[in-house]
Amino acid sequence: MKWEKKATKPDGHYIYIWTATFKIGDVSFDAIGSASSKSRFFSTAHGEPIPPTEINEVNVMKAGFSNLLVNGVTRLLGLRGVSIEELKKYNINPITIQFRTFEGKTAQPQEKTQSQAQESKVNVEKKQYTILK
Repeated sequence: MKWEKKATKPDGHYIYIWTATFKIGDVSFDAIGSASSKSRFFSTAHGEPIPPTEINEVNVMKAGFSNLLVNGVTRLLGLRGVSIEELKKYNINPITIQFRTFEGKTAQPQEKTQSQAQESKVNVEKKQYTILK
């Protein structure tokens, strides 16, 4: 796994790009994740633009890493482009979905019952995923 920071423009904004090789069984593939300081999520505060020097760079770096994991794991599991409605159609309950808006409000995640939380933990423990590099 590796990352690099790239300057995008003379205005001081930057992009963090992460790459890693994901493997399950005999199948492996490279995935990429990225985040930009220019994203509205990072470059605004209280609805007003802020300069790149005031953006928490570690948060941009972590967002790029999170994007890498989402891209790699969803591809690993064959879930790229699957809608929530489609998951529900096959009795798959997406119990850990979180939403964030740019107005600074967070939608409440769906509540888990004790049995759902235990079931989700057991399902994850039965599979072995490896991230290389």
